Amino acid sequence: MSYRTITIKLLRPTGAKKRLMDDAMDRYAQAFEALLRACRPLCRPGAAAKDLCPRSVLPVVDAFGCQPFKDALQQEVQGVLRSYLARIQKGYRAHYPLTRTDEEDLRRIFSNSGNFSCSEIYTNLQKYDTLRPVSFCRYAAGRDFSLLKSENSKRYYCKLYLLNRQNAIEAPASDDYLQDIVTGQMLRDRHGRRRYLLLPLDAGKWQKQHLQEVERGVALPKNAVLRRRGKEYDLCVRLEYRDPAPCAPVCTLGVARSGSGVCLCIHGGGQDRFQQMERPPGPQGLPVLANRICTLADRLSAQIVAADLSRWTDGAAGASMPAHEYQKLMALLGQRAVRAGLPPVVAVSPQGIGQRCPACGVLRRLPAGVGGLFLCVSCGHVQPKQQLGAANLARALERYGRTQLRVRESHGAGKVCFDCPALALHLETEEGPQARQWFVQQVMQRLEQPETPLTSRQKSILHKLAQPPPAGGWFRFE
Repeated sequence: MSYRTITIKLLRPTGAKKRLMDDAMDRYAQAFEALLRACRPLCRPGAAAKDLCPRSVLPVVDAFGCQPFKDALQQEVQGVLRSYLARIQKGYRAHYPLTRTDEEDLRRIFSNSGNFSCSEIYTNLQKYDTLRPVSFCRYAAGRDFSLLKSENSKRYYCKLYLLNRQNAIEAPASDDYLQDIVTGQMLRDRHGRRRYLLLPLDAGKWQKQHLQEVERGVALPKNAVLRRRGKEYDLCVRLEYRDPAPCAPVCTLGVARSGSGVCLCIHGGGQDRFQQMERPPGPQGLPVLANRICTLADRLSAQIVAADLSRWTDGAAGASMPAHEYQKLMALLGQRAVRAGLPPVVAVSPQGIGQRCPACGVLRRLPAGVGGLFLCVSCGHVQPKQQLGAANLARALERYGRTQLRVRESHGAGKVCFDCPALALHLETEEGPQARQWFVQQVMQRLEQPETPLTSRQKSILHKLAQPPPAGGWFRFE
């Protein structure tokens, strides 16, 4: 499953509807802050998510007429408190979250202004009586929100439950029948008191494409957020897509940083092909670049291989793309590859990709070279340095599939000890001709029926051991 969020502007709401939406945002903000303060005694390190904001404290929001938003408020408060506790556990300095201040808070702050810095005072002033976007945690025709389409004008509408029974409004009946684009049910809009607002959407060409996919059943709306942006109002809808089954790759596509953007290496068919792609200028440069790479991978039915720069550097001297931008590019590629029916992007360690020979695999910490060329002193392979990282990434899976797991074997007192660093496994048994075979059986048993959850590396090794072994088996005993 993959998710996309579309933002649709509301089409010129009337003054009365604007006041109702602003009032809902104001009530939502007051209830959110009241709920945060009520949960403060329960916010302790190590507490479970359900204990941070339990159902027992939710009646606090009834005083603000926020009964339709209870579930959304609970989920939002739990998310904010989890983020706050995560910072505390990492050792960062963090104050208990405050999203909105009132007059009592400002009097307390100004009466003790010597204990507050100027930035803290300005921050609390900015949070005075602020509006908060209203969240809808589910798609439902009788509560939260739903999307409809007019039979006559073919215009899209949103149905938002912003009111409770006490503040429901009188609304005239509509002559136009509206149909739910998910369930297909007709909304008989009769005269009477309503707890919801019907708001027309100003959907552009791109938004209409996604809404039409919802009508065809390709996408499913999950949740939404109503927000105010200046004088305009937007509805942000999160859609869930059923991703197609990944295809079987016929080649690999290594993506590495280079001096002019990224260098791509297409490895397959006994030869490597290289291509340079520049990052387009502007804020949409990375998404556009990700689309181009994914389109190429889709055309080639390629497995994308990238470097994980979250912990190590790739040593790419003179790279035009910073490491954090490369990581964003890889995240975008991961999303687009799954949507296009490609295998998930494989992120490998970047260590040595700028010093390893793609031909023989020998790693040299100080590789020989002349100018912009890489020269392998073992096999004599010559290649431009700008292509070296992409070539090694494209061959990483093939090299990993041939690599045996190193096992240290030690003997003493009639015992034989096996130590496998890759699996973080230490086993001991009686010395004999069947000791190594016993070790292999124990490894497979522990990986297939683990007593504790497997790490990501152990899962990778389990997948590797399921493939046909190279000559000599998967384990190299030393």
